[in-house]
Amino acid sequence: MKNLLTLVVVLLINTTFAFARNEEPKRVLAETSKELSHLLNSIHTEGFLEKEVTVKVLFYVNDLRQIVVLKVGSENADICTYIMHSLNYRKLVSNELTVGEKYFFDVEFKLK
Repeated sequence: MKNLLTLVVVLLINTTFAFARNEEPKRVLAETSKELSHLLNSIHTEGFLEKEVTVKVLFYVNDLRQIVVLKVGSENADICTYIMHSLNYRKLVSNELTVGEKYFFDVEFKLK
């Protein structure tokens, strides 16, 4: 990379969290959004993107209230590794999500 780029991870789930099935209406999940944002910002990311990108992440919550990432919608291995490492098997404090349900959300990586 020419310059060292600092990435700011911003979740686009500003109240746009949704069930993986489109049958259910979108719900506001403020506490879960804050938790996921914190988890994704906990690891310092520098220099693995050349442009801004939005990635769709599919996951479910297991019986231990841990996030289990099922799919990361990116072909960039660095992004997939970053998201998997940041979220997979991290325990959720909030009780807004239903155990066993599949959820998706968008993660926006912005160059700063």
